[in-house]
Amino acid sequence: MKCNLIAVVLQFTVAVTVFSEDEEVNVPDVVTAGVTAYEKGNANSAIDAWIRGSAIEHDPKQRDALINGLENIQRLYGGWIGWELIRVIKFSPSCRRVYGVVKYERGPAYVLFDCYKTSDWILNDFEVNVAADKLLPPGLLTGLASP
Repeated sequence: MKCNLIAVVLQFTVAVTVFSEDEEVNVPDVVTAGVTAYEKGNANSAIDAWIRGSAIEHDPKQRDALINGLENIQRLYGGWIGWELIRVIKFSPSCRRVYGVVKYERGPAYVLFDCYKTSDWILNDFEVNVAADKLLPPGLLTGLASP
């Protein structure tokens, strides 16, 4: 299932950090804001946090499609029980991709967030899929790339 925009869910109040080969790469705050909102609320509050400041923030049709996508996964997989970070990739100082897993009662959903830094971090794209091979890079699936 692909959505144009969304972010990940975090259970921690501290910033999540991943270490790349030679520098520290932080999860953009737009991702953690949506994760926290999802943990404490529902799909509506998560989507609102993730699309804040983005190109689709004031597009009710896109917003509703994103909310419906998350709600459909919840109907099939049950309630939210947590979030796990897989990897953060820094493409440039202003562009990052975040891979994660949203844990539901009856299975995981894999997510990616493409983040763009203007004055604040915003989401440029969000995708979610219950099939890992539809979303995660082949290197992660084969174990060749470390998370």
